[in-house]
Amino acid sequence: MALPQTFQQAPNEYRGVKGWLLFFCIGLTILSPLSTVAGLARGFSVASRVADRLPAFMTAMAIESVLAVLTMALGIFAGVSLWTVKPNAVRVAKLYLIVVPVYAVLDVALSLAILRSKAIDTLIESTISVLGSIFYSVLWLSYLKESKRVKATYFERNGDGSENISLNNRKPPAPFDPAQDAPQQPTIDAVEPANQPSEPRSEEKRD
Repeated sequence: MALPQTFQQAPNEYRGVKGWLLFFCIGLTILSPLSTVAGLARGFSVASRVADRLPAFMTAMAIESVLAVLTMALGIFAGVSLWTVKPNAVRVAKLYLIVVPVYAVLDVALSLAILRSKAIDTLIESTISVLGSIFYSVLWLSYLKESKRVKATYFERNGDGSENISLNNRKPPAPFDPAQDAPQQPTIDAVEPANQPSEPRSEEKRD
């Protein structure tokens, strides 16, 4: 019948790291790290020029660099996990998308604490950065939740009923049951003795 065949082929149509999912992986593993490294290089360049007037700015850059590198590392790990269809890849990606706006808010607070004289300009730039981070996270979180390709690649089963290559839906092993899993004692059938004495014959009738 044509209907069951269409039903079985539907998941395979969307399965695999392609399209927007592939673009997301490239962004996490290549584009975002390059942007982070370029931003840190510009920040340290500015900090080195104003280090004499604002010594605390270099300290702020050091703290920001640590936070940026940790966030970048989490993003690379999430991208590689999605790209190679690893267990819990989608969960790691969602965690990264939650960390991104949190890092942006911490960056704003750090900048305002150091650059108080330019608080207005810093606040405007930082607000734009935070809003952009929130938009980025909400957009990709919605994609990971609603995408047919994400569901088919990481969560759904194959058309023949077997589990997909992803381990996101793998069930934990059943708990140990002593009553069922205990080794059974072998049963030994009773064997009658080989030379068992026969019953006494009845006395022959006398003539």
